[in-house]
Amino acid sequence: MSEFITITCRDAPLASLDVGVFNNAFDFYHRLGDVDESFALFNLMKKRGFHPDDTTLGLMFATCATHQQFDVGLSFLDHLMTHGGYKPTLKVLSGAMQLCANSKNPDGALELFRAIETSGAFTPTVETYEPVVFAYARVGNVTSAWEIANEMEEKLGRVSISVYNRILLACVEAALPGRALEVLGIIRHKDGVAPDVISYNTALEAFVRAGERAAWWRKNNIDQREDGDADFDNDELGSDEDYHSEDAEQENGDSGQPTRSLDVAVEGTLSQEYEVEQREKAAWARASVIGLLKEMQRSRVKPDMTTYERAIAVCSVNEDSEGVITIFDRLIDRKRGKDAINLRSDLVSDSSFAAYLVACTSLQDKDRVVEASTLLHKWHAATGQVPPEFVVAQLLNSLKVLGEWRCAVRMLPDWQELFGVPPSVAVFNRVMEMCNRAGEHQLVAPIFATMQDATAYRIYPDAESYIQRIYAEEQRENWVAATDLFVEMKKRFPSEEISHQQLQKVALGRYRLRQSEH
Repeated sequence: MSEFITITCRDAPLASLDVGVFNNAFDFYHRLGDVDESFALFNLMKKRGFHPDDTTLGLMFATCATHQQFDVGLSFLDHLMTHGGYKPTLKVLSGAMQLCANSKNPDGALELFRAIETSGAFTPTVETYEPVVFAYARVGNVTSAWEIANEMEEKLGRVSISVYNRILLACVEAALPGRALEVLGIIRHKDGVAPDVISYNTALEAFVRAGERAAWWRKNNIDQREDGDADFDNDELGSDEDYHSEDAEQENGDSGQPTRSLDVAVEGTLSQEYEVEQREKAAWARASVIGLLKEMQRSRVKPDMTTYERAIAVCSVNEDSEGVITIFDRLIDRKRGKDAINLRSDLVSDSSFAAYLVACTSLQDKDRVVEASTLLHKWHAATGQVPPEFVVAQLLNSLKVLGEWRCAVRMLPDWQELFGVPPSVAVFNRVMEMCNRAGEHQLVAPIFATMQDATAYRIYPDAESYIQRIYAEEQRENWVAATDLFVEMKKRFPSEEISHQQLQKVALGRYRLRQSEH
């Protein structure tokens, strides 16, 4: 196609060409994200005597943005203005400011904006203010974003909701949920503007970002403590410096042991204080999220899937399992009768469902985990979508952790009807593993047979399937059957497809490994 475009634009009679023809070609390269071809076409366009219009430059900027080459687009505009005598329109300058915003260059965006102001040729509009606010938002500069918005209000007499939403985005980038709540409060008291679903979703994202940073800090702090413990263990071996240090401590009438004990005590106290603080933050975050959801209801702002996905993520990232369940319960309708439970599937994302399962497992709520299989079926029936593998894996893992192997076994025969897809070999393996873990070894053989049955699923077992079946036969002391299965597995799968870890799970495998070592 690129060759056809080049030949057409190069060889076609001038009378059959115009800027629109070239713009169609630029649009193709924009969709393709091909910056080099786009600039080659621009050079060809100039060579044939056609001048770019706003659409041309807008498409070229967009192509640069698609390929993350923001600086290339800005350099291109500078070249046109400096060497080509090009005088950009307000639309083009706004596009350039958008490039600055996307490249996290707020100074460049502000410089372009001030140039528009001082030129006297253009009057700033909402479209020119918004990219500047967005540029500051991308770097999390809430204060500067506010200043530009205030300037906009002074000069234009109003601030659009899109600009306020950009300020909320700054709160996200800075991980400042408290500031996001303040912004929402200010919007509420402004005339002619009100928070929309994007406003609330962005505020919720600020809570998620703050929780992610706190989680990163916790993990980093734990890793550092573990590294410190490792260093302490190494120090126990002793060195000349340690020996002299201990002499000095003894001369001062002080031993290292009380100091170490004190350090441990202080660290324990700090850790407890941090845990209390973390619980308080999680409680505040949950209360704030529920408050926002209620406010949306009062204001008749309809939540969408993103709203609940982020609301649940706030509690999940703060390890607030009760909060996750409290919010997810808003999506469940429990009634009496045949259809005792329904799910608002249009508001449930796969990540929300997985987080709910994790929370139920954390609280060891067996009833909810068993019920989740029904909810997942309702979700599939309502959306027509097949549950993602990671959600199914989490459901099975939750059933396994809580010892609900019966539920997993009951689901297998109706799996395709429940979830719209036959169970994979990984599903069969997980269910067989659950049965073995529960000591229900007699169930493994029929499951192993069912997966291969042509009238059922005709799923071919893999090495792990054989390992689970062999383990079950060993536990029942059916050594002949176990040996036959082991030989069959070795014939069916090359050695590299059967890991040492898998062989270690069964007695015959451990025996084979010992033999191979001699």
